[in-house]
Amino acid sequence: MPYSNSKMLRRNGTISVRVDAKTARALEAQAKARGLSVRNYLQHIAAAGRNGRKSAGIISSGKELDAELDEFFANHPEKLPVLPKDFSRADIYNDHD
Repeated sequence: MPYSNSKMLRRNGTISVRVDAKTARALEAQAKARGLSVRNYLQHIAAAGRNGRKSAGIISSGKELDAELDEFFANHPEKLPVLPKDFSRADIYNDHD
């Protein structure tokens, strides 16, 4: 169900936001992936922004992705794959012409 005129609560009232169908589908997918309604998902994003925090699970650039992965593997080194001692560039590109 598209949300072409979604509403989001804020401290001093309600605002209306118009989004195109593609954006509505993306919002619905993000909300569903987090087990939230679109309204609650938008409230979560707004609250994170008000508090100067990034909303969990939203990465907007390659730099942010690199930082998130660096932080994750720094905290969970056991999750890093174990590579053979003779691992080389050829192993990565062995199926490319």
